[in-house]
Amino acid sequence: MFYKCYKLTTITIPDSVTTIGERAFWNCNHLINIKLPEGVTVIGEQAFYACYSLESVELPNSLISIGKNALYNDYKVVNVYYNGSLIEWRELVENDKNIIPTNFNLFVLENGEYVEVVSNE
Repeated sequence: MFYKCYKLTTITIPDSVTTIGERAFWNCNHLINIKLPEGVTVIGEQAFYACYSLESVELPNSLISIGKNALYNDYKVVNVYYNGSLIEWRELVENDKNIIPTNFNLFVLENGEYVEVVSNE
């Protein structure tokens, strides 16, 4: 969809979207922040792969599947904000550690506020 849109810096994804397809934003070098709306259930493989300027990603609690290397980025530390609990996050990623960036800070919701998870394990 936005594959190799090098000048794309921001995007608003409508609430009606339920799936982010494979390589949808692959190599969008200037994309800085991503906020996926509640209702998104699937992020395809390499959906945000090689988005080298990416600083933060907000993922909805509605997610049930994240494809391999969906957020892969080894150039910069990415803040991942998950709108669910740590237990829900672990259930989401338990089968494939390759879905998350290699360098990231994870924040999950606890009592309505984001709390950083010290260990990414």
